[in-house]
Amino acid sequence: MLNNKPALLAGSTGHSNLKLLQGTLRFSELHKSITGVSEKVLSQTLHALEADDFVLCTAHPVIPPLEEYSLTDTGREVARQVEELMIWNEVNVNPTLSARDEYVLLKSG
Repeated sequence: MLNNKPALLAGSTGHSNLKLLQGTLRFSELHKSITGVSEKVLSQTLHALEADDFVLCTAHPVIPPLEEYSLTDTGREVARQVEELMIWNEVNVNPTLSARDEYVLLKSG
C-alpha cells in the first residue's frame, strides 16, 4: 500500500489495472498500450498493485526473462467498479461541469 491507500487509489497510474482486463500481458505490451507513463512509473505501479493483490505477476524462467501480468479476482472486481464510475462520469460530465460553473458564478458574484 502507498500512504495506507491501495495503489489503485493512491496514484494516477493505477488505471493500468484496467488495461489488464484484456487478459494477460507482458510488461512491454502493457507499456505500449498506456500513453504518458514511463517504464519506471509503470513498474512501480505494477509492483504496488501486486502488493495490494490487484495484479498477479507470473515470471517464466526463460532467457530473456519473461514476466506476464494479469488481474486477480480482486483486481477484476475493482476494475469493474472503476469502469462503471468512468461510464457514469461520461454520462454526467456536462451536468457536473455546468453545476461547477454555476457554483463559481454564485461564489464570485
